Amino acid sequence: MISGRGNMRWSDKSRYEGDFIDGKRHGSGTHNYSDGGTYTGGWIKDKRSGRGFMVWADSRTYEGGWADGKQNGFGTYKDTDGNIYTGSWINNQRSGSGVMVWSDIEKYDGNWVGDQRNGIGRMKYADGRIYAGEFMNSKRMGHGQMRWPEGDKYEGDWVDGRRNGSGTYNYTDGSTYIGSWINDKRLGRGIFIWPDGKKYHGDWIQDKISGRGSIAWVDGSRYEGNCVDEKRNGTGTHNYSDGSTYTGGWINDKRSGRGVLTSFNGEKYGGNWADDKRNGSGTLQYADGRTYTGGWMNDRKSGRGVLIWPNGDNYDGHWVDSKMHGLGTMQYADSRIYTGGWLNGRKSGPGIMSWSDDRKCDGDWIDDKAVCDGT
Repeated sequence: MISGRGNMRWSDKSRYEGDFIDGKRHGSGTHNYSDGGTYTGGWIKDKRSGRGFMVWADSRTYEGGWADGKQNGFGTYKDTDGNIYTGSWINNQRSGSGVMVWSDIEKYDGNWVGDQRNGIGRMKYADGRIYAGEFMNSKRMGHGQMRWPEGDKYEGDWVDGRRNGSGTYNYTDGSTYIGSWINDKRLGRGIFIWPDGKKYHGDWIQDKISGRGSIAWVDGSRYEGNCVDEKRNGTGTHNYSDGSTYTGGWINDKRSGRGVLTSFNGEKYGGNWADDKRNGSGTLQYADGRTYTGGWMNDRKSGRGVLIWPNGDNYDGHWVDSKMHGLGTMQYADSRIYTGGWLNGRKSGPGIMSWSDDRKCDGDWIDDKAVCDGT
């Protein structure tokens, strides 16, 4: 049996030069393989073992520990793309602690199992993002933190490389989201805090505020109700900082549809709204006891309406820009009744004033004064 230093050639034209014991490669030596690869290093009983350097025919290289003919222990591997791994190996697979540097400057430093990133690690991406946390099968999985180069930060749960579960996202503008995520989108229940301190707590759909929730402003005002596409839409109650309260319909952050506004000064309006103003029909109860029921346009009494004074006066007729204008009837508490024309809140044009004692004035009126034929 061959022992000591020597050379051996095989029929496939591979060749070994180095140490032998009992006819087997044992000690240190160089093996040139038939496919063009070369190994220089330690051998035990015909198998690569100990420290060694391997160059494959396609130019891949490995330098480090070997056992039982396989990469085992600590070593550095460089592939044909220029990617370099330095770390622990078990049976030709990256396992344990190791650092992988890709040719595009991406870098992973952490744990490996079965040639995959598994466990705790830190990954720096080519676009500048940095992730530190758990991995499974080379994907972000479990708990981890991602930082973006522009300053955004997310910390929370990950599944299959995406934000899934619960987590906190801090934006560069100073706003913060805390809540549920599905496939990198805010979905479910969550809290959003704007830089000015405004705060939303409620439902999210497809990365937007949608569903049931509450909004609190720093001035003390608060909304609770439905939202769609990050705006108050549907029905809800808004408590204003001055003490006023509105309950009713909303469209794109504006009061719309049916709703009731109770003002801090004691006034109360119930009726139709459009574009954040009283529009359509509705009733306004004034703090001084007056009550108006009728038409509205852009927060002004308009069209047909009835105004009742606390002393018993009553006007039923037409309005323009919150003034009696057009045809209308005024019944006074002292039993007088005027029916006729009005102009900017004053009797104007043809009209009849009658008294309880059967007196009557039928004629033209100018600025609340009459020129009439009467009895």
